[in-house]
Amino acid sequence: MLAVPLIGALDKERADELMHSLLQAVSRGDARFAILDTTGVEAIDEAVADHLVRIVRAVQLLGVRAIVTGIRPAVARTMSSLDIDMRALGTHATLREALKFCMRSLTAAPRARR
Repeated sequence: MLAVPLIGALDKERADELMHSLLQAVSRGDARFAILDTTGVEAIDEAVADHLVRIVRAVQLLGVRAIVTGIRPAVARTMSSLDIDMRALGTHATLREALKFCMRSLTAAPRARR
């Protein structure tokens, strides 16, 4: 399980760095989940929200379930304005809830080897 706290302004440059670093970490390890905690992000624009969704999709293409937590109202407004299937974007209100979900999932079914 990987947990990535996002703090401060999230612009395109930081989103690009996040994608690169997260995909490297996912490809190196045995993680089944990658949690992106946006609690510390005040607001994002539509381009960055779209990039965040792309990060989630890229992580999922590598066989890891991505979960976004701590979405603030301003971020939710921006993300809901995009033409995105929100069901594909796994979310939990808090990091704690996501961790509980991941732990239950990990103990419920062992992972098949890649």
